[in-house]
Amino acid sequence: MKHLLLLSILFFCLLGNAQTKEELVYPVVPILDKCHQALDNTDSIIILSKKEFLHLKGIWTTLDTCYNYAEDTLWAKNLDITFGGLMDDGRVNYLLGDGNLKSMFQSSLKASLSHIKSYDHIHIRDIQFERNGGLYQVEDIHIVIDSLVVPELDTCWQYFPMAPVKPMHHIKVSKEHFITLLSDSFGYNSCKNKIEWHDTNQKVEMWIAPRSLVDHYTVNSFINDYNIRPSSDLTRPINDIKNLGYADIIAFRRSVYRKAGKYYFTPGYRFTITDKVECSTSVNIEEPNTDFLIHVFKLIQMDSLPGGLCFVNSKGEPISFKAVMIPQGGNPSMMSSGEGTFNSAMIIRLKKLVSGDKILLEGLSSHNPHENKKSNYKSIIITLP
Repeated sequence: MKHLLLLSILFFCLLGNAQTKEELVYPVVPILDKCHQALDNTDSIIILSKKEFLHLKGIWTTLDTCYNYAEDTLWAKNLDITFGGLMDDGRVNYLLGDGNLKSMFQSSLKASLSHIKSYDHIHIRDIQFERNGGLYQVEDIHIVIDSLVVPELDTCWQYFPMAPVKPMHHIKVSKEHFITLLSDSFGYNSCKNKIEWHDTNQKVEMWIAPRSLVDHYTVNSFINDYNIRPSSDLTRPINDIKNLGYADIIAFRRSVYRKAGKYYFTPGYRFTITDKVECSTSVNIEEPNTDFLIHVFKLIQMDSLPGGLCFVNSKGEPISFKAVMIPQGGNPSMMSSGEGTFNSAMIIRLKKLVSGDKILLEGLSSHNPHENKKSNYKSIIITLP
């Protein structure tokens, strides 16, 4: 009887150990946790010294604030971290899968950490902890290095003589007019009504971007960014501006600078080009000659096509279309044109193609506004020789 009892106990022990342990399988939807805060801090903005921030190994929590109960240190499993400047502009973003700020596999993150400076903003979002077989997410945290500084609007100095427009609005300008503004009127004191650059060490960022004519940015088609200052050689940006097309964008980011012991900012500017392409070469898409089209594309790649390229139908009416560039072994990119012009965004992508790559012209259609009639045409695919 004694032996039977011992065997029964052993059987149940083995049975218990043989049970499957439940593991957390990803992806899962995290549960909102209002009882824990990252770094145990409930402030809306956390101000840390650079030394304190760099000392952080990762993001942690040790306190249940609902019951004021101390717990073992728990490190974040996932988080999203963004670094920003004085204007809190979100310069660099990283998604961490282990919550470790000092991971040996995060070389670019470590580089960003080494470059942080006073007044920088760090946003840490989507902070998730694994606890008791579940995934929990706590509130985001906003960290500022050394001190929180809110720059004031400089009511006198601005980039150009005309007043800035509202965010995401544009000043319409021809390429010739804009080049004159950049060359002769860049840096303006509206209080003194004169050209002025208040700090020769200051530089501002200008970027120029082709834009499709269906009201959205063209993917992967940004041209160079430029840091402009009074002594800058403007040859390259001016040449790139000359290559822009109708509705392309030139933008200046707002800038922060120190003046008389205080921080100020000037608003950014956005311009949209009004020049329309002069079509020295027109291709009839309704009755396409693919050999001629290949010849024209090769001329564009060699910068040997004078003037612009336009697609029309047999009546000479402009054709709206989408151009899909398909490199071998690469990712296709699609751009659109609403007025039949082979725009600068398409030219940039075309110049990167090589022999064997393909170009697909699709969504070909024309619209007669007088008859309110729309005509559709067959797609065309070209393989570069």
